[in-house]
This record gives sequence, structure tokens and C-alpha cells, in this order.
Amino acid sequence: MTASLESLLEEVPVPAPERPNSTPPTLAAARACVDWMILAIQHLNRRIGFEAQTSVLVHDLVLASASHAAVFWRQGWSDQARISLLHSWIDQSLVFEPSWKHLYDFRNRLIHQQFSPAANRLQGSDLDREFLLVFSIAVAEKLAVGQAASQARQALRQLLGRLELSSSDLARLLGVSVETVDQWESGRAVIPAEARAALARANNALSRMLAIFRPERLLQVIRQQVELFKGQSAYAWILQGRIQEVADLYETAFAYQG
Repeated sequence: MTASLESLLEEVPVPAPERPNSTPPTLAAARACVDWMILAIQHLNRRIGFEAQTSVLVHDLVLASASHAAVFWRQGWSDQARISLLHSWIDQSLVFEPSWKHLYDFRNRLIHQQFSPAANRLQGSDLDREFLLVFSIAVAEKLAVGQAASQARQALRQLLGRLELSSSDLARLLGVSVETVDQWESGRAVIPAEARAALARANNALSRMLAIFRPERLLQVIRQQVELFKGQSAYAWILQGRIQEVADLYETAFAYQG
């Protein structure tokens, strides 16, 4: 495992900063740095075999603790950036797998290598501090996107579970393939912004229906063919992508009865 760990980040290219060190840092450069980190973290998580949820948490924790690697990256010190990022990844991985002694040992060797007397000395500057500020913004952007993706996956699972939709049903409703829905649910693929918005609207409509009907009754109610839905069932309308109309009609009908 140690030999494998030592070679992991060597497989991930580290791009050089787009501008000279004397140039004020830009958000675009910070985003490029974060993109490299995400590529490396995902690569490491796949190799180590983390489960999907653990992988997401490790990803977020490493990004939040990778400022040293960011400074090395800005200076164009590829080896030091790799070592520092790998060090951060090991620290966060050990939170979830504290019994992995080989990671402790490997981390200690990395520290010795990074801070040995033979190591290059970093000359900090005000520009490095500025870069850390824009780097924190770039990280916050990525974490916000990740949070939105997590909420979208939760909405997807709510719709599948509460309405007893199949992956095929939801795929048809969203206009995508069944494989895409499965990848979204498992976290193997990013849910696009348009699909996240559609899932949020559908989940909001589901929440409105659950405010009217008890969860254990909802499935029975939406499968009944009634005049409210022109002789069809609410479930049929939902499968046609009309879940918001279904929620609107239920709310109007019950408000009128009240």
C-alpha cells in the first residue's frame, strides 16, 4: 500500500500558475488550483476505495485544509504541492480510518521530506496572502456546488422513496437515461444545475403534498382516479412531469373545503 500511495499523486499533473508570481493573483488562477486539487482528491479516494459518502466528506475536508498546497502550487513548486496535498488527504482520511497505521507512517515520511534541511525554503509575500484569500473564495464556490449536489441527491431519493417511483419513472420525468439517474443517486456523476432545479421543484411539491396527507396515505391517495385530475390519477400526472400542478390542485381543493 505504501508504494502505491507514493505513486498516486505522480499520476495527477500539476499545472503551473497562469501568471508570474509578481502578478496579483486572480480568482481564475485560484479556481484552476482548486480544480487540480479536486482531480487529485478524487483520484486518491477512488484508489483507496472509500464509500461514496465518505469520499464526499474527505473531499470537502481536504479542500478546507489545503492552503499550504495552494501556496506551493502558486509558486510553481509541483513536488511540494503534491506532498502537501497528499499530507492533507492522509490527515482527513485517518479521521474515518484511524486504524490504517501505514498511513500514519507514510505521513511522517512526507513531513520529514517536506521539512528536511535540504528542502527549498518558501519566501512568503503579500501576494501569497492575497492568493490565499481568493483561494478561499474558490474553495467556497466548490463546496457550495457540492452542497447543492448533495441536496439534489437527497431530493432524488425522496422522490424515489416517497412516491415509489422507479429509476425508469424518474428518468422519464427528468428526460434522462436510467443509467444517468443511477449515477446521480450514487454520486458517481454530477447532477447538472438544470436537473438540480427540477429536482428541487419536484421535491418542494412533494413536501406540500406531505403537508396535506400523512406519508402512509399519500401513495394510496395519488393512485386514485378522480375528477380533480380529469378522471386520471395524480400519480399519472406526476409521471407526466406535472407534480407541481398536482400539489397546486390538492392545496386549492383542501383550502376550498376548509
